Amino acid sequence: MSNMPLFLIPIVVAVFVVALVLAFVNWYWRPSSRIKKVLNQVIPCIQALHSPGVLVSRHKVAEIMQADKTLQHLWAEYTETLHEQYDYVEGERRLVAIRATVPAEVFFNTQVLVDTPLNTEFFRHLPGLLTGIGIIGTFSGLIVGLSGFDPSGSAELVKSSLDGLLKGVKEAFYASAGAITAAMLITFIEKSILTRRYKQVETLAQAIDTLYEAGAGEEYLARLVKAAEENTTHTAQLKQSLVDDLKQILTDLSERQIAAQQTQG
Repeated sequence: MSNMPLFLIPIVVAVFVVALVLAFVNWYWRPSSRIKKVLNQVIPCIQALHSPGVLVSRHKVAEIMQADKTLQHLWAEYTETLHEQYDYVEGERRLVAIRATVPAEVFFNTQVLVDTPLNTEFFRHLPGLLTGIGIIGTFSGLIVGLSGFDPSGSAELVKSSLDGLLKGVKEAFYASAGAITAAMLITFIEKSILTRRYKQVETLAQAIDTLYEAGAGEEYLARLVKAAEENTTHTAQLKQSLVDDLKQILTDLSERQIAAQQTQG
């Protein structure tokens, strides 16, 4: 460290700061803008489908979700949890309700739609990295400057050495101040973006929940249980009837064989 020229320290700090800022722009800012654009396109379309008393086909929602591959995949998984309720209307079996058995937030959540694409686990620590680089640059400038300072020479040499020390340390302080300023700006931008994307995802999940009735419904479950019990009783009766018929057939067959043997004898 002591052999490094003093003027190189601000350059090294600046290179690290610029590299991290570019990484933030490329892997956080740009993906966030794409997510914002997609959600701004999808959410109003989903909200427009909601109408009291009107059944929303899952295929209509699937067409909207085609705007993004992740949303399309999540919707395909979510539709597996939807339950279609049928009933007889005027003697015809019709779809009367589509029930959501789980909240949409289970699939359309911030972890999948925001945290993973934006690498938030890394970028929430980025301001700390920038601050650390700034502090290291400051102390490195002091160490290198003091190691090259020689107070034992003539007054002119001491003055020249001191001027170089102060100039180099000042540049190191400026570079460190730039790193810390960048850290503060990125913290503000990162938190602002994250808050807005989280709100968008929550709005999307709420919009999907409004499309379908939540839960299976107590009355409908009671009907399903009753139907299952009736099917079980009918199956048992059918089984018993088949056993009785088979028993009668075998008995008749045995009697015929015995009668035939007696006739031959």
